[in-house]
Amino acid sequence: DGVVVFAGDDKLTLLAWTTGFYGNVVVLRHDLPGFGTAYTLYGHLFKIDAQSGQNVAAGDKIGEVGATGMAIGSHLHFEVRLGKNDYKSNRNPELWLQLLPGTGTLAGRIVDTTGIVPKGLVNIQRVENGVILKIPVVLAETYTRENMISVLGDDTWHENFAAGELPAGDYRLTLVYNGKVYEQRVKIEDGKLTLVTFIVE
Repeated sequence: DGVVVFAGDDKLTLLAWTTGFYGNVVVLRHDLPGFGTAYTLYGHLFKIDAQSGQNVAAGDKIGEVGATGMAIGSHLHFEVRLGKNDYKSNRNPELWLQLLPGTGTLAGRIVDTTGIVPKGLVNIQRVENGVILKIPVVLAETYTRENMISVLGDDTWHENFAAGELPAGDYRLTLVYNGKVYEQRVKIEDGKLTLVTFIVE
């Protein structure tokens, strides 16, 4: 449930790094016990079915998917913002979505010995009956400004990469950093989040 704090075209309102980015957009404010205030943003809408100041319940229709603003093809641009309704307060929305049955979420962090978070790409492969499947399930890129990914890590987990809706089971994670291969094995559990840390040199 939430309150609509913005509903309209963002051509005159700065909601992203530039005006006119989302086109038709709806922003909801949510007061979440234990988290404070969060905002969810729904951008590039074809049609808006909500008005500023309106109270909405989970499941209410607030708009229709479109390709307005700076969109290439119809899709929903979804963001979660903590504390402030601004572009610099984004968190990874994968960590906020309800999981499909039989799936879990992976969140991780890559740090060096001084604690600095370097740029990295984690290869996530499924392991079935002790055999590592060759095709990666996903390549998880770290959140960095160089990647044009404007997401911050969670205030508690301090993750800098994540992958959602992974089928429960065993996985092999690999990272190549400064010519060295780092590997970890993890078990993704149904309905749970698994947190992993790579410490690199």
